[in-house]
Amino acid sequence: MIRILTLLLCLLSTACMSGGHATDLETPVRLELSSYSQRQGTIEFVLLNDAHTSRVELYSRRSQNANTKIATNLIMQELLDYLDENGFFEKAVEGSAPEATGGKALELELDGNTTSWYVGHQSPLRDQEAITLCYKAMLDVYNNIFAAQSVENKQGESIFGKKRRTQ
Repeated sequence: MIRILTLLLCLLSTACMSGGHATDLETPVRLELSSYSQRQGTIEFVLLNDAHTSRVELYSRRSQNANTKIATNLIMQELLDYLDENGFFEKAVEGSAPEATGGKALELELDGNTTSWYVGHQSPLRDQEAITLCYKAMLDVYNNIFAAQSVENKQGESIFGKKRRTQ
């Protein structure tokens, strides 16, 4: 709980800084969270750090979806520390997360190496609880990062082309 509060305080303090970049973690990091559901399919959220991709570079180009956000290096370091405290580095295996029909996965790309931790419905309860803590922490950080992305959505264009009915 204290780590979550620290993460949120870091978000607030770095949001108020002007210009500078945190230098606590200069290694490019990509953290991806996947939630697998037979009903909804795969839902993915991706966090990158400043050392991985610049905000201007990411947010100024059109993408297929808006599921990627960029955290400061400091925030990413705090999140990785939290994941470590909750078993990610102990449980993670080398390689990408598997495609699945149920469960959750965290995939980390760090120093050119990819590791992942998949927890399914049949996994031990302790692992399910631990990955849920990591999942919630990542989403807390993700949801507190402002991002303005341009998304390509041809189906959405028709909404603005239709005339409204008047009664």
